[in-house]
Amino acid sequence: MVKPRPNSNGSDGLTVRGSYAAIRELHGRRTDVRYELGSRDLTRAVDHVQWAECDATGRLLVATDDGRLQIRDVVDDSVRWVADESAFEPVPTPPPAEASTW
Repeated sequence: MVKPRPNSNGSDGLTVRGSYAAIRELHGRRTDVRYELGSRDLTRAVDHVQWAECDATGRLLVATDDGRLQIRDVVDDSVRWVADESAFEPVPTPPPAEASTW
């Protein structure tokens, strides 16, 4: 799946490749999901990510495979902002009632 990067005049796009791209693990096995950021001249892998997306201004947002949220530079892949969420544990709670109706 390829999504154009906003504010790039259609020249850049974020690609996710692999079977079961929306599922990171299937039956106890990791799937072969890969993210790539491409332009007219270059395509490069977006490494060590669990999820990636471009925001409305074209910034590259990622959730890393070690529990960090980052904003990365689309040109050189440097990290512009980071929040380490790896220490947080999930708190299972029942869904609200409105989640059970369409």
